[in-house]
Amino acid sequence: MSNETAPKVIPAFGKFLANINGNVVTFDTEGEAQSAVVIEEQGEEFTARAVAYCAAREYADKNAAAKTRIVMDFMAFEASPVAEEVEETE
Repeated sequence: MSNETAPKVIPAFGKFLANINGNVVTFDTEGEAQSAVVIEEQGEEFTARAVAYCAAREYADKNAAAKTRIVMDFMAFEASPVAEEVEETE
């Protein structure tokens, strides 16, 4: 199986494994693992968009780093297969 067709998140012993930056990382939920994979793949774009959003909202002096991470996490959720599964169940 090539890397392009290999699953990006693998369930193992009640946890979820993902290859992040060349390291196998363990996550408690599939959603966390899927978000981490998406952030690794699209992190630069998400960072730029989140920083622009926080700047437009003038969050620079209001804990902007934490807000940027939350915005990035949401974008990763929206881009992950987990979001599609949630939409299908509604």
